[in-house]
Order: sequence, then C-alpha cells, then structure tokens
Amino acid sequence: MEVKRRKDVAQIKKDIARNTKELFAQKGYGATSMEDICTINNRSKGSIYYHFKSKEELFMYLIKLNNEDWMNEWLEKEELYKTAIEKLYGLSDHYVDDMANPLNHAINEFVSGQIVSKEMMDEMLSLIRIPYATYERIISEGIEAGELKQGNPQDMMHIIYGLFSGLSTLYFEKDLDEIRRLYHIGISSLLTGIEQR
Repeated sequence: MEVKRRKDVAQIKKDIARNTKELFAQKGYGATSMEDICTINNRSKGSIYYHFKSKEELFMYLIKLNNEDWMNEWLEKEELYKTAIEKLYGLSDHYVDDMANPLNHAINEFVSGQIVSKEMMDEMLSLIRIPYATYERIISEGIEAGELKQGNPQDMMHIIYGLFSGLSTLYFEKDLDEIRRLYHIGISSLLTGIEQR
C-alpha cells in the first residue's frame, strides 16, 4: 500500500508539472501565478504546496522533466545513426530541434531573472550536466572505432557542449534552418581537428 501511495504522489507531481508546462510556456515564469497553477490543475493551493514548496521548486522540477524528455528523445533518435560522426551531427540537429520547445523562453527568463541560492545553482548545474555522459560516450565510441583521433573524451565533450550552447544564442537572431546550417558548420570545423584521416 505504501509503495502504491509513493507512486501516486510521484505521478501527481509529474501531472502537476506537465499540466503547468503550457502555462509557463504561454505566460512566462514571472507572470504565472500560484492561482494560475491551481486553476489549470484544478487543485487548491494547499494541494500544490503539499507537492512543491514554491513556484520555483515546481519550475525546477519541470525543467528536470523537460531535460529527461530531451535525453529520452535523443536516445530514441540515436539508434538511427551508425557512426560517432553521424551521431554528432544528429545530436546537433536534436539540439536545434529543441529550440522550438515553447518552455525555453520561460527557462531563459527563470535563469536570468532569479537570485539563486547555492543549492539552486547546484541543482541547475546538475540539470545542465545531464547530456554530458552521452556526449562523452559518443566521443569515446568514435575514438575506439578509429573515427576520431586519440584524445581526452571529457575535454572534447566540454568543447562540443560549449559549441552547442554558444550557438543557441542565435535563436533570437536567425531562423531554425540557418541555425541548423551553422551547427553543421561548427561540427564540420570541429571534426577537421579531431577526425582520424
């Protein structure tokens, strides 16, 4: 009975977060009130606060779910690619595809507009690091298969992540097709230095 109750509580948390996702995407983090959250979930404030101590905690949980979804979607797509090099291009496309995620505006607003505690900063960094192991694994596979030069996979992972993150700022200036083209140029330029020839 206790195991079922824990599952129910975990599912309720997910349901609240997912129901609220569209609200945050439409209104932004700051303009979304607890009243809005209660209304869209058809729950009292007490019920929401039972599961989340604050709007901030709810939003952090939503970011976590969003990042898990991103990773799960990538793992499904990854099977379509045979080589590490193909996977790096595929990963860049997956990164660009996610730019259309309506929650991204609220995430950017949240990150840039909050005074963050050390605990929140640590949690945000742990969420940012979720794809690190995947990037590093792909690079290691490429080195082992002889596609990529010998090198430190962790160093290359940071460089690739920096490339992807840095180019993501173009979202405010260019359309997604142009951004995708630039991501591919970035991967091609990077491969010029690390591809085994």
